[in-house]
Amino acid sequence: MNNIHSLHGAKAARRLATTELLFFCRVGDVARCQKICDEFQIDPRHAQDYDKRTALHLAAAEGCYSVVTWLLSNVGVDVNPIDRFNRTPLEEAVRGDFGDVADLLLQAGAKVYLEDEQKLVPLEKSALARYHSVYDRFCKDGDDDDGLQPEWEINRDELELLNQVGTGEYGTVYRAKWLGSIVAVKVLKGCDAVTLGDLRTELHVLQKIHHPHCTQFLGACTRQTPYMIVTEFIPGGSLADFFKIIDMDHTRHPTLRRAVQIALGCAYGMRYMHARRRHLIIHRDLKPANLMLGGMPPDIIDRPTAQKYGVCKIADFGLSKSLALGKGTANNAGVTKNERQMMALQNDGNCLNEVYQLTGETGSYRYMSPEVFRHEPYNSKVDVYAFAMIAYELFEGSIPFGLIHPIQAARQAGIEGVRPIFKPQNRWGKKLPSELKDLVAQCWAPMPGDRPDFHSICTRLEAVLDSLPVEKADKKKKECIIM
Repeated sequence: MNNIHSLHGAKAARRLATTELLFFCRVGDVARCQKICDEFQIDPRHAQDYDKRTALHLAAAEGCYSVVTWLLSNVGVDVNPIDRFNRTPLEEAVRGDFGDVADLLLQAGAKVYLEDEQKLVPLEKSALARYHSVYDRFCKDGDDDDGLQPEWEINRDELELLNQVGTGEYGTVYRAKWLGSIVAVKVLKGCDAVTLGDLRTELHVLQKIHHPHCTQFLGACTRQTPYMIVTEFIPGGSLADFFKIIDMDHTRHPTLRRAVQIALGCAYGMRYMHARRRHLIIHRDLKPANLMLGGMPPDIIDRPTAQKYGVCKIADFGLSKSLALGKGTANNAGVTKNERQMMALQNDGNCLNEVYQLTGETGSYRYMSPEVFRHEPYNSKVDVYAFAMIAYELFEGSIPFGLIHPIQAARQAGIEGVRPIFKPQNRWGKKLPSELKDLVAQCWAPMPGDRPDFHSICTRLEAVLDSLPVEKADKKKKECIIM
C-alpha cells in the first residue's frame, strides 16, 4: 500500500477504490471487484457507503447473483448487515423480485429487520414473505422435479432447431419451431452455475418486458446445458446485416425517412426500458447487431421486404450482466505496478490493454461510451452514446471511425475526445437536416449528464420525421402487423 499514490495520498486512493468496488458490486462485475480488492488490499467486509449500504446490499438490490455468491462464499461477509434505512440484503433482493438471489441469501441464514421490534426475524415472519417467489434450486442435469420450475422454463424436447441464422460471443442463434410456431433460439456458451444464477435472475426480469420495439422473450431452457433462450423470430435479420447488404448493393440504401424510422424505433424501445420503475434496464451493448428488423409474419415476408418495411426491435437487452464475463487479458508491458493499480480507476492514457470487453467482440468498441472505456462508473446514458453512433451510421451511411481499428476508435473517443464528422452530404448525396446532426452530437456528448434522455430523443426524431416527405412506396403499401 505504501507505493499507491494519488493527488491526496494513499488514503484518498483507497477511498476511491472502495467507491469503485461498491459500484462494480452493483453492476455484477466480479472480476473487477476481485482486482480492486487484490491491488488495493481492500476487505469487502468493511466496505460501505454513507448510508451504510454494504457491498452485499448493493449486489442483492440489483440481482447480481455472481457477486452475492462471491461475497458469501469467498469473502465471508456478514449476511445480515443493516443499513441506515433498516434494510438487510435479503429485503433488498425480495423487494427487487430477485428470487434466485433471495434463495441464495436464505440458504446463508439471511433475515429481515423488523423496525417495530428492533430485531432480525426470519423472512416468513415478516410482511415481505408474500412477495417472495420460490424458484427452482439449481437442478442437476436429468433432474425431473418440475414442481419449482420458473414459469418461463421450456422443455427442450419441444424445440426443433431448423437452421443457423447467426453466431456471436454469447452463442449461436437458430431459426426453430416451438409448438408449431417459428421462433429464434439462442444456444449459449456459458455453462457454469454462477452464470446460470445471474442468467435466471435476468430472465425473470425479461419475461416482464413487453413492447413493440423489443424482441419478445418467450422462455428458456436452463435445466441442462447448453442453456437456450427462446424469443420471437425476426425475419429481417439485424441492422448490421442490412448495413453489409448496402455495402454490396448501394441501391438498397434506406431513404432518410426510413433511416429516421429505424432510429425512432430503437429510441422507442430504449425509452421504455429506461423508464421502467422497478427494473430500469441498461442495455450496455447497443449496436447494429442487436437491432433487428422485422415485426412481420416470418412465413410470408422475405428478408428484403422486412428490411425495407419492418419494425426495428431491440435484442439481447439485459443479458450483458450474466453473459459478458470476459475482460481484457493483454499484458501491460513496461507499465509499473503503481500505474496498473490506478489504470482501471483513474484511466491512464495507456489503458487500452485493460479495457473491459463487454461482449468480447471488437465490433462493440465503436459504440462504447467514453466512461465505460475509461472504467468509470456509468448509468443509462451509455446507451444514449451508443445510439448516437448507430444513428450516425444510419444517417451518414458511414461506419463511425470506419478507417481505424475499433479499439483505436474507442480510445480516440474515450481518451482524446474525438467524434465522427458529418460531411456536407451523406454517402448517398443527401444533405442531412441540422436537427438530426445536432441531436446526434448531443447524444455523444463527453459528459453523460449533457446527453438527452430517450424521451427527448423520441420527441425530436418525431418532429424530424413529420418534416420529411412521404415516399411513394409508403403511400401505396400499408402493413398490418398482428402481434
